[in-house]
Amino acid sequence: MTATLIALLTKMSILLACHFVGDYALQNAWMAMTKGKDWHAMFAHVGTYTSVFALLNLVPDVHLNLWALILILGSHAFIDPIKARWNLIGDVSDQLLHIGILLFCVLKGWI
Repeated sequence: MTATLIALLTKMSILLACHFVGDYALQNAWMAMTKGKDWHAMFAHVGTYTSVFALLNLVPDVHLNLWALILILGSHAFIDPIKARWNLIGDVSDQLLHIGILLFCVLKGWI
């Protein structure tokens, strides 16, 4: 039981690190300021964000399967416009939705 919990927390920590790198560290000013108005900026951000997760497959003993990458890409492309373009949700809801998707991937065993 303890080993399983540690494994789940480790996997979630890895995904959260990827999330914060992709959603904040690699999002440049152009993406951040124009993704709500310009679909090119939105898709550049979504692609950059997802690429961080795809790079996990280069790490020994870590594998994020294709379903997880598709879900991460698709959900980010769906959630971010709801916040940035249409202002239907705020920052907290945006982050909770993204983190919920990552938790789903961990619980499904997709990492």
